[in-house]
Amino acid sequence: MPAIPLLVDNWFALNADIDSRAQWRRFFAAQDNENLDRSGDEMVVLPANMRRRMSSLTKRALQCSLTLAQQSARFDYAVFASRHGELPRTAKLIEGLIAGDDVSPMGFSQSVHNTSAGLHTIISTQRLPVNSIAGGEQTFSQAWIECYIYLQQNPTHSVLLQYFDEPVPDIFQPTCQGGNQNLALGLVLRAGDSRPETLSYGSDDDLLSLLGQIVLAEDRADGGCFALTCY
Repeated sequence: MPAIPLLVDNWFALNADIDSRAQWRRFFAAQDNENLDRSGDEMVVLPANMRRRMSSLTKRALQCSLTLAQQSARFDYAVFASRHGELPRTAKLIEGLIAGDDVSPMGFSQSVHNTSAGLHTIISTQRLPVNSIAGGEQTFSQAWIECYIYLQQNPTHSVLLQYFDEPVPDIFQPTCQGGNQNLALGLVLRAGDSRPETLSYGSDDDLLSLLGQIVLAEDRADGGCFALTCY
């Protein structure tokens, strides 16, 4: 696949241990000094009445996407991408059915693949087109391509790419190759192809390394434009 360039306007990422840009910068040793710009590192606090019904995956995805929404004037399009989505919640629903329990309407509504995308628009009160993508072990690259196509058609717009995934339940581990990411990565993307830096990518298992490239590029005066190259 040829290199696909896009400009990263902003980013935010979360995993089980790291919840701010400053922590990611220290993790990747991009910068470690008192002059580090720590502005905008406050995560959005999710509404309590919604938060208690969310899975840990949904919370992480929304804390990431809504933090970026708070810092950006507006997205024109949003792409939510997850290989497995709400699979742990779905597994619990199936286990309940086997045990003879009724399916909770709330539980079912929160188990669909576009749960996070729908809740993002509700909480942010943004009316915008959204898409939810699952592309196997290359889910992130499929979302990047989707954003690229949209921005080729709408070159003055900006797009949110929100990737999120977590390890699958134990019952599915024997049949799942890879895909044990525990990460939410949000990118605000615009069209751009000037002097792009290559982002090497084989599968979603490479996303931590890919995030490191984005973080480290902040130190460069021309940082920000990246061409995703799949191998």
